[in-house]
Amino acid sequence: MSLIRDNETETETTIEPKLSRDPIRICHPDYEPPLDVLLMFNTPDSQDTEGIQKGVNAQVVFDACNIVAGNPATSWLSISRSSSSDNAIKLDTVLIGEQYFFHVLNDSGKPYKIVPTFQEWRYPHGRLPTHWAQAVSDTSRNTISTITNDIGATLQNRDLRCRITNRYEGTNISYIVPQRENAWWKRNSMLRYNNNDISRNTSNNLANTMLLRSDLHAAFDASKFVIVPKQSKDKNWWFAVHVTNGSSEHEYYIHNRALKTPHPRVESLYARFAWSVFTYLAPFLTAGKPRMLSVSTSEENGSATEGFVTAKECERYVQSSLGALHDCRARWTEKKAA
Repeated sequence: MSLIRDNETETETTIEPKLSRDPIRICHPDYEPPLDVLLMFNTPDSQDTEGIQKGVNAQVVFDACNIVAGNPATSWLSISRSSSSDNAIKLDTVLIGEQYFFHVLNDSGKPYKIVPTFQEWRYPHGRLPTHWAQAVSDTSRNTISTITNDIGATLQNRDLRCRITNRYEGTNISYIVPQRENAWWKRNSMLRYNNNDISRNTSNNLANTMLLRSDLHAAFDASKFVIVPKQSKDKNWWFAVHVTNGSSEHEYYIHNRALKTPHPRVESLYARFAWSVFTYLAPFLTAGKPRMLSVSTSEENGSATEGFVTAKECERYVQSSLGALHDCRARWTEKKAA
């Protein structure tokens, strides 16, 4: 199943809103329904060539679930609440059902833990998913012949055009991991992926930037799409756009568009995917139910009995994630106004 689109020329077309279906629910098997919904996904992908049977790419869903579960060693998607991996769903398919379950190998007798926010998530150094690593090509190593103290000028020299549309005009510097997450960047030792010495231990680095057309920059900062590995007709993995917000125009123009090379470091792209995914946890954390969470930065995490985190504390984590998203949007708006 090929997922990468040809880079056809954009034309002015009126896009009619599509009849949408309900988002696909991914449930945590250790909680009782209806409070077991872990994540929900819109359906920009198609099971058939006519685009009638809408769904979502199974690999994208699986990658997102793995991140919020703290990148466990053994996990799988299934249509059953049963924990048997014999029912694992193949990841080269499109999920078209209403509900699925994400399982983690877990012998604790308690629900497997969920990481509540990007700030609490630990980057899996040396354990990047294979298909993410395979999507890295020689041209994505960001080897720059001339580096100056002006990161904007150096980025223009590297990218030249918008990395999605290939347009010259109206581009902005887009940070992959938002600059407001510098504390996370330092805490997770992301310095090792920087590729110039100007910025030192900071996300303000060429490995963490790319040029995007201004409207797509705004949409990217609002988590309306993510960049993930997808397969081409020859079964190779390429970084491509995956639309998450249900926009008919975004689906028509940019969904499954391959990212132009050279592109940023894969490590930054994976971290940005995680940053976006954590905003999807709000329904799970605001259900008014204690949850088993994996917390790495807080000294006091509001734990209740048996290691569960209270419903009130769960909601506090949601405010943290949504605050990061709103701050990212506000920074872009202020920059545009200036």
